[in-house]
Amino acid sequence: MHQRRCVQRRMDRVEADIQSMPAGPVALLDANPAESPEFAANLFAVLARAGRKWFSCASLKSAADRQWVRRRAPAAAAVW
Repeated sequence: MHQRRCVQRRMDRVEADIQSMPAGPVALLDANPAESPEFAANLFAVLARAGRKWFSCASLKSAADRQWVRRRAPAAAAVW
């Protein structure tokens, strides 16, 4: 946020920054990178092409979008 506006960086700059980082996971410091589905789709594509794991915060609103949520099969019974 800047002056009560959401600011989004150009994706080519984001991609260049990710490529210049040392290997390892990428921390997205954006409070909610999935807020804009169009921006998120481009960002996630960049991260996938780079082969980078990432972590971030997101609102529960993003869980309602089937595009971002992958249904997982139930795990085999765990032995405790």
